[in-house]
Amino acid sequence: MAEKYPDLSFQIPDLSFQVPDPDRMWYLEREGVEEVRYVLNNVMDKIRIGRTHDNDKVCKESHVSLKHLELIRQGSPQDWRTIQWSVKNLSSTNGTFLNCVRMEGSRTLQHNDLLGLGNPNPQSITVSNTVKGENIQEQTFVYRVKAPLLTLL
Repeated sequence: MAEKYPDLSFQIPDLSFQVPDPDRMWYLEREGVEEVRYVLNNVMDKIRIGRTHDNDKVCKESHVSLKHLELIRQGSPQDWRTIQWSVKNLSSTNGTFLNCVRMEGSRTLQHNDLLGLGNPNPQSITVSNTVKGENIQEQTFVYRVKAPLLTLL
């Protein structure tokens, strides 16, 4: 009698993926501080930035609110040419600044806009604060918005 063995064959999953083309992506570039650019993922509807770990991008300084702002995608994730991003202040304590002007509500982002979290300065700087008698050094967060190069032609 022939003994039956279970079929142990399996398909190797396709683990290849497309590397995003930087010419087709929006991203944030930190002003005044060396930091890896933050890519605004075309498949995400919203990206929340704030001080706590449950945000998509975390900025850990006291002038950044727990849930500071949202970046909202309009357009189809299947066609990068249709994508536009806007910023919405989430009632942050120290404000969201677009091109050094405090904003309320939502605004559409443009290539080369400056986006500041709790700081109207045109670049990220280190500031000194005294907390409970101790001098604390904190960095501010200011980002330059970069749009896909091909949409600018």
